[in-house]
Amino acid sequence: MEELTKLVFEKIEILKNKFGISDQDIARGIGVSKSSYSRIRNGKTKLTLDVLLDIARYFNLPAYYFILASDRLDQYSFSTLLKDYLDKLNWTYEKLAQETGILIFRFMEFDQGSNPTKEELKKIESVLTVHFPQMSLDPREHAIKLLLEELGLEERKIENILQYIGQNKSYKT
Repeated sequence: MEELTKLVFEKIEILKNKFGISDQDIARGIGVSKSSYSRIRNGKTKLTLDVLLDIARYFNLPAYYFILASDRLDQYSFSTLLKDYLDKLNWTYEKLAQETGILIFRFMEFDQGSNPTKEELKKIESVLTVHFPQMSLDPREHAIKLLLEELGLEERKIENILQYIGQNKSYKT
């Protein structure tokens, strides 16, 4: 079974148990037969983007919830990367706040999933003498990239899609 399918159905199992939903309920809700759903779940039929989006709509959750385990999502977060650099330097948020002039409360917001502004990022990178990869700043976009790679899209097309998303964000980063 492909990694993507495994991740999706691990999350579905959690939701099924939480809400008392059957496979038949889900199959009906996403518009496929129970046997088609079973073949997808067991990896005999490839999970398509359309089916994944139907599953996400059925549960009223974002698609990235299903495709990236939370521990994997965390490894790409700005906060996790920042903590790794601070650990190497044996620094605390307090020390970094003093060196950058950024309020300590902002670092607490980073721990809650907030991303730094471009100005904050420049200050942090300058003080730590590191460069944070752009993709790490938005785990949602990274999840989309992983999904598109798993679905076999060409790298050039993936980059075009991500560039389009970056230019048309309706959420604040």
